[in-house]
Amino acid sequence: MRINRKKSLRPLALLLALIQILSLFTLGVGAAGLDPDGRWVKRSALLWARPLSNDDAAKRQPYYMLFDRSSGDNLSFPENISLAALHSFGTADVAIALPEGRDWKNENNYKLKLYGQKVETDADDYQFLNIYPSDTVLNYHHFQKLERRYTTGSAMDSKMYVPSGAMLSETNYYIVPQKYVEFAGVKPTRNPDGSYTNPYYTTEEDAAIRALFPQYKSRVDAHNALKNYILSQTELHVGGYHPQMAYRLIGSQAVNLYGQVTEDAFLNAVHGEGYDLAQTQEFLSTVMDGIYDYVESSRIDAPEITSFELGGSKARIDAKNRKVTVNIPLGYNTFGMTPAITTSGYTYAQLVSGSTISSVMKYKVTPYCPITGLLYNGQRDSSGNIYMDLSQEWTVELKFGAQPFNDVTSFSIYDEKYQKQREATIVNPEKAGEVGSITLNMPFGTDRKSLVPTITHMGQYVQIEENGEWKTIEAGKAYDFSTVRKIRVKNDSFGGVTTEYTVTITAELSSECKILGYKIGYAEGEIDEQNHTVNIEVPYGTDLTKQTAEVTCSEFAENTIKPSSLAYNMDLTYVIKAENGATQKYTVRIAQTAPATGKNILSFSYGSISAKIGEKDILLEVPFSVDLKTLAPTIVVSDFATVSPVSNEAVDFTNSEKTPVIYTVRAQDGTEKKYNVVVKKAAQPDSVPYGDILEEVKSNIIADYKSRRDGTLLTDDWILMNLGFATCNQEVTSGEDLPYGLNIYGHIKAIAPNKMTDYGRVIMMLTALGINASNLDIYRDSNNTPFTDSSGKAVSSLVKELYSYSGSYTINGPIYALIALDMGNYTVPKDAKWTREKLLEEILSHQYGSDGFGIDMVAMLMQSLYPYINDPTYGERVKAKMQEGYDIILGYQTASGVDPMGSDYTFFSWGTTNSESCAQVICAMCAMGVDVGTDPNFSAYSTGDYTQDKGVIPTWLNRYLMPSKAGFGHTDNSHNEMATYQSAYAVQWYLNFYNEQSAKPYSLYYKRFDFSRQLSDKADIEKFTLEGQEGIINGNNITVYVPDGMPTDNLTPEIKLSDGAKLLAPKMPVPFVEDAPVAFTVQAENGTTKKTYSVKLVYDKNVKGKGTTLFTDTIQIQNEDMADKDMEDMQITKNEDGTTDILITIVPGVDTTKLRFKADISYKAKASIDVTGKSNVDLHDWTEVVVTAEDGETKQTYRIKVVSQTFASITEFAIKVDGVEYGAVIAATGATGTIRFVGIPDTADLTRVVPTKLTLGEGTTEVLPSASAPQNFAEGAEYTVKGPGLRTRTYSVVTSSKGGGGDDDDSKPVNNSFAITSFKIGDKAAEIDNTNGIIKITLPYGTNLYQVAPKIETGSGCVVSPRSGQVVNLSVPATYTLTRGDEKRTYTVIVTLQKSASQLIWDKAALKMNPSSYQTSPDLGKKDPEPTYIPSTSQILSGMKVQVNGKDVVYQATGSSGWLLMTPDSYSAANTYRFRAEKGALKNIVANGYNGFGIQAGKLMIGITEKMDTARGLDLSLCPVPSNAQTAWKNKSGVVGVWKITCDSVSGGLTLTFDCSGQTGKLALAKYNEAKKCFEQVSEKKWSVSGSILTASNMSAGIYGVIKIG
Repeated sequence: MRINRKKSLRPLALLLALIQILSLFTLGVGAAGLDPDGRWVKRSALLWARPLSNDDAAKRQPYYMLFDRSSGDNLSFPENISLAALHSFGTADVAIALPEGRDWKNENNYKLKLYGQKVETDADDYQFLNIYPSDTVLNYHHFQKLERRYTTGSAMDSKMYVPSGAMLSETNYYIVPQKYVEFAGVKPTRNPDGSYTNPYYTTEEDAAIRALFPQYKSRVDAHNALKNYILSQTELHVGGYHPQMAYRLIGSQAVNLYGQVTEDAFLNAVHGEGYDLAQTQEFLSTVMDGIYDYVESSRIDAPEITSFELGGSKARIDAKNRKVTVNIPLGYNTFGMTPAITTSGYTYAQLVSGSTISSVMKYKVTPYCPITGLLYNGQRDSSGNIYMDLSQEWTVELKFGAQPFNDVTSFSIYDEKYQKQREATIVNPEKAGEVGSITLNMPFGTDRKSLVPTITHMGQYVQIEENGEWKTIEAGKAYDFSTVRKIRVKNDSFGGVTTEYTVTITAELSSECKILGYKIGYAEGEIDEQNHTVNIEVPYGTDLTKQTAEVTCSEFAENTIKPSSLAYNMDLTYVIKAENGATQKYTVRIAQTAPATGKNILSFSYGSISAKIGEKDILLEVPFSVDLKTLAPTIVVSDFATVSPVSNEAVDFTNSEKTPVIYTVRAQDGTEKKYNVVVKKAAQPDSVPYGDILEEVKSNIIADYKSRRDGTLLTDDWILMNLGFATCNQEVTSGEDLPYGLNIYGHIKAIAPNKMTDYGRVIMMLTALGINASNLDIYRDSNNTPFTDSSGKAVSSLVKELYSYSGSYTINGPIYALIALDMGNYTVPKDAKWTREKLLEEILSHQYGSDGFGIDMVAMLMQSLYPYINDPTYGERVKAKMQEGYDIILGYQTASGVDPMGSDYTFFSWGTTNSESCAQVICAMCAMGVDVGTDPNFSAYSTGDYTQDKGVIPTWLNRYLMPSKAGFGHTDNSHNEMATYQSAYAVQWYLNFYNEQSAKPYSLYYKRFDFSRQLSDKADIEKFTLEGQEGIINGNNITVYVPDGMPTDNLTPEIKLSDGAKLLAPKMPVPFVEDAPVAFTVQAENGTTKKTYSVKLVYDKNVKGKGTTLFTDTIQIQNEDMADKDMEDMQITKNEDGTTDILITIVPGVDTTKLRFKADISYKAKASIDVTGKSNVDLHDWTEVVVTAEDGETKQTYRIKVVSQTFASITEFAIKVDGVEYGAVIAATGATGTIRFVGIPDTADLTRVVPTKLTLGEGTTEVLPSASAPQNFAEGAEYTVKGPGLRTRTYSVVTSSKGGGGDDDDSKPVNNSFAITSFKIGDKAAEIDNTNGIIKITLPYGTNLYQVAPKIETGSGCVVSPRSGQVVNLSVPATYTLTRGDEKRTYTVIVTLQKSASQLIWDKAALKMNPSSYQTSPDLGKKDPEPTYIPSTSQILSGMKVQVNGKDVVYQATGSSGWLLMTPDSYSAANTYRFRAEKGALKNIVANGYNGFGIQAGKLMIGITEKMDTARGLDLSLCPVPSNAQTAWKNKSGVVGVWKITCDSVSGGLTLTFDCSGQTGKLALAKYNEAKKCFEQVSEKKWSVSGSILTASNMSAGIYGVIKIG
């Protein structure tokens, strides 16, 4: 079962190299299909490629190629990245390639000069012309808007399409996809388990792209609304929408296989297109908005002739009367001449009658679709929709012997103020010699003395009269029109023709007061200007109370009166008021389109099965395995009709043969029609569907497994599990040979104790083979060797280890656990950490898809729930959860990161379609009782021959089954081990589903064997030993005789309990007092039986001591000078021979051949070396220490070794999750450490995490695994660090998300009964963080931290080690372990020493140095604060506080500055100053105009910026400087103090500013090296000095000071 992170990419299936994405291709001419969203049948035009033949539509040929003029390269077909989605955004965007050899990283290389070249096509197909603009340099790293221009083919049906001479065009956006060129030729990495690693998109990129989905969805909704409106048109009209333009909108392309616009589908579409984040954003704003505007503005053009010319004589056009008049000069012969005609927009003029030698010609002008060429001439499409005849007849009158017209056809002035061209009104002269007029009113106040006219005309040039002379008007020149001017049009042909006009331009208040447009939604009104009426028809059922009319008035006019509400069939009054005050009243009437009357069920289906539909009866026959009680048919009804029950609603058809289910269809007009629906079950097949091939496959695989000789069989749990299912039906008892030569020791030894799935998997394997995983001891070898896991821990019951597991886990941990427990019907105590109930709650509350494992985990989760389908407590929830999974698999519901079943019955995960996902779904469906072999949702079962049928099983076998039929492939039919063993489960599962359960719900896993047992009710103490003295047990009383005078205040007895029992009380160690009984309470394995013993100590002078304990918690190490040496680590190992090894690590630089060793030993015992610290001992190598009891006979051997070196370390660690960076809290003791993250959301995907920051400590040179390798943090990742001369240390990663699991999830409430409730040293109480396991305590300076005895209180039943009152060393962070039964929690104790002000003064005096040149700490006296003024304290400081020893510091606000300064009334290095900003608070500062926050402390200022914010907010403190650092500081030439700064941010770093006023000489910044215990100069690249100010940037936390270096 795969546990890799799901990739959201799908491979492009074997397309020819010529074509980029399958969904870009469309059907050729004549191919049509009813679009599911509307009435009009889609017709495709020249897009990108076309089928070469009807026989093989998958083979495609381009219509045209695109070339770069500079390089000559063909850029038409970019190389696709290897993993690409089968989705795309449709045909609006077109991918092109970069010329070969160009560097994709250089922006200039995307500047291309494109031109198009036609590929030969048949005459019955579209003919490419070119792109526009062509041969223009454009940057194709961004979307560029181009037109494809083409014509119809000469052989295309002229009754349907405009003839080939007419221009067609389509707007598209061209781009070079960033990912295509960046990763051209890069293949995905195949992992050992058969999955793929996606090299194309990072997790952060995918998250940013997903964040754009709401923008995409809102645009899709807008596109779909316009598309639906266009396709709902029943009548077409001039100015209306082109039906075919609806299919240019981007609405239903990026959807899942069930037509849903989802975030995953959007992401897949982006992957398929190969866009990076910036290009995706541009796609939304440029392409989607551009296409919407393109469709919205593309309307059916009025069928008008706009110009007509014959023999050089230009016609006068009368559009109102559709008349064209052409004057032919006397003597001109027009025979054989071809008139030059232009029509408006996309319209076509066809000669109907007459000729150029007749006096009258008739033309028919017809609009056509600009992208398909379909004529609006009354033709019907295949669904019966009419492309209404919008053609108009025009009359062309030829007047022979008349002087040609010489008119001004347009006169306009560009209005600079309003940025528009203003057209004049032209009255042409009716007769030769008459003067025409041109009038234009410009906006009020326009300067008429300098206007630039734009004139079109029928002559050769235009002149203007100036001072009695005629001068030719120059283009672009300004003229004075403040008075009436004269112009004339000259034509020197035809013997010379002149037409004169007066031009009157005014700039008065406008008198226009018209309604120019009236819209309700997408409906547009028809305006009758003569009668001042507007009639508009809106779709039936439109609720006018929710609509607003959009009224467009004349420029400068306003709508002064309008109705308070809209209403049907009423006169609604609108008054338009002109700029000059004139008014015009309009009457508007609103009507509805006639309601649709259709009320038929057009289709009634279930999965791949369609029903037989009669006039009023419907019969649906389904396979026998279909559950008729909850069958949900898919129904298609007449347009605008509704049906009840609705489509896809679950309905009970159990008794439909006797009592048909009534379905009622209601038409839009309110009329109804009822259908009687009967659903019949087919008879149960005589044999398992595809049973013969499945039995053969099973037999072959098992035979192959049995024949293995390469060692694979002996080590692979999953293979052994398959063999167990197939061949092992008997329980393996003690003394029997284990099946298949199983190396049970090796399998258990391989278990990692921090992986819940390891326990579950091995239990499943053992149980499948008939081995009782709860009683392993009966399977020991002849030497009775105990079993141990990879940590060396002895294991006798894997089941107990599983139900007691308290580490990290992902959801597959509980899933495996529940399956494993149920497979052997194992018994679990009711007080266990993981009971079945707790596992079920965890699984049922898990959100599908949140784990990142895709459809595999959906199926596995469903498999685990099988035993509880009919459970009285959980049954209903289980059924609902399984139904949800079923719906997700079929696409009825969506889950993040989960792809539903493909339309080709394939399943996708891990970046590809694969057999493993298919196998998991087969198992899940069997568990649910769904027969994937015959169920129509999963199969189109017909012949029973898997090579012929279609469905999940045939597709699975045909695609992935090896030719030998003895194994399966991952993505093809080449052998893959994981694919084979998972498919082998599915084969066995499906066969048993039929053979054992008759196609009822079934699980291959459930109750393979019954290893349940009765839990013991014994709660006995069987043996009680105290310091070697065995107690006398008499009933519930135990008496222990001990030597006279033996200390008994803190003793830990050795107790043997009944099998499975545990000690509830008292806490260990126990303070005993002679003759004062102590109660010991034991709980039996069954969790209910309890027994209390009374234990009494009796002193006896005749008893000799038998204690041989060397108390390791009392060990102290000194050098030969009797100076205490910190112990960094102590590892204690108890060996099988009874000896105990103690490995101690102390600070570097100590001679371990001459040590003073101190340790307490048992009363009156003796050690073979000096353990009192009075003499030197050599412990540089393993040294045997024998402790002999007082009796002289009882002995215990210890081996002790002391190593003088430090540990390798990690100092900083950060990760980024869902775009948010989280810094870790790092703690370490000895050879182990923790990297702890808190605040990460439970839903975060932590399965493939790469650190964004990993900083190694001083001397550390190696980290394993590599910092760049992705790790599964959800299952408890580990990092091991090494370095020359350093001891190796291993850090465990702990997260707070549920994926990080277990007891470390700080989102769960802390169980305060299982906690340290009080920790005191003297009268000083500690601050206890039970959530994160931190104990902080402040003690007076001078406290001997090497020998302190904390008093500790815990919750009931808890035991803490070291014990309360035990002397411990707290000079380094110490670890306390709290246990209660099987529960365990660790605490780290951190001590801060606090100096008094007087002590600081004495320290300064003791240094005997000039205070002006050296300070051990900042001045203690009162300081005048240097506060700054802030605009709003409450606004900026919300969520911030600064405290001195727990007391708030008051802010002051005067003056102004770019920084916000915090200055306490006084500053003392003995105090801790803590600055706390909640998450987001730092951002408020930037939002309010400030660039950061500052803390001023004496001569140091710490700058904090927004980028230092963390997931928890910022926590920064100024702390007292430790004594060892102050000692080291005395040896430096230090100035202006020394400071210790702690900070939890790992981003950006601190800015440190030191005021070094009064200092002379060269200064430098120094930082204390914790490992070397000395100050070191910081690189000059990190700091600079300006005047008396030293500033360091991007600094980490630490101990800093300024030193003199010259």
